[in-house]
Amino acid sequence: MNKTRTMIWMALAMFPSLTSAAGVPPECDRQCLAGIADAYMRALTANDPAAAPLDQNVRFTENGQELMIGDALWGTADRLRDYRIRIADPESRQIAIIGIVEEGSLPGLLAVRLKISGRKVSEAEHVIARSSNPSAYAKLKTPRSAFARVLPKDARSDRKTLVRIANAYFDGIENDTAQGVPFSKDCNRLENGLQTTNNPNLTLGHDLDPREAEAVSNAAALGCRAQFERGGFDFISEITPRRFAVVDEERGLVFGIFGFVHDGRHMTMTLSDGSKVPTPTFATVPNNVLMAEVFRIENGRIHEIEAVGANVPYRSGTGWPDQD
Repeated sequence: MNKTRTMIWMALAMFPSLTSAAGVPPECDRQCLAGIADAYMRALTANDPAAAPLDQNVRFTENGQELMIGDALWGTADRLRDYRIRIADPESRQIAIIGIVEEGSLPGLLAVRLKISGRKVSEAEHVIARSSNPSAYAKLKTPRSAFARVLPKDARSDRKTLVRIANAYFDGIENDTAQGVPFSKDCNRLENGLQTTNNPNLTLGHDLDPREAEAVSNAAALGCRAQFERGGFDFISEITPRRFAVVDEERGLVFGIFGFVHDGRHMTMTLSDGSKVPTPTFATVPNNVLMAEVFRIENGRIHEIEAVGANVPYRSGTGWPDQD
């Protein structure tokens, strides 16, 4: 018996890649997750669920609604553009993708979360932001390279810290303060393909009341921290639920799905200096924005943010338990 155990341990020592740090064979590493995700996306745009590596009990939601595989985007997606951000999390066996999907001539920004069990997709979650303007995503050619960069070990944070830092961002919005939010000086944010920080020329592509347009331009001209210091987030009633689902420690990425709640009762936003500006029109009636968002965190600070947001009914959830 002792001789048998010795031979087993010698074999494991010769082939360490067969075991994880805990001594358990890895179910699906980073490369495995990427391969399954690519197969899923190919099947999606082929409108062919049978070609996807799906678990027989797979659960699927799109914009917070539980649906049957084959429904919704499964029937309308035509192709994916090259723009693609991947967030891989072997520890939780999940991967997220942000990209652009075309339905006929209509492009949409798409966020997908997949959970893998036994090398099959057991959970599939879509958040899609559609645009009536076909040129809305024309400038999105190549994702910011930092999203794919492996961080030096001394610049990484552990899983718990990454989630805490990302959560501080939402606390700052709810409390209308920059205090406690660790932004880097070069922090930049894209929302539905639009650069909403450090961009004084931002236009939303439709007619706005002149005062609202001015408020949008003034806010967009500022950096991440300066926007939070300016204030004016009081039209966002709360951010709930907050699901931090996919964490990539090697690249400092945190991806999650969040509910931005607007009760519609704030016609103006109060800035930190006491002045008031018009609330964005979409938030002057009760509604939610279901937001899929990825943060890139290096040396404990938020450097990049990319968000995909879809309007959904007021107080609706994400379609999944509040926190994975």
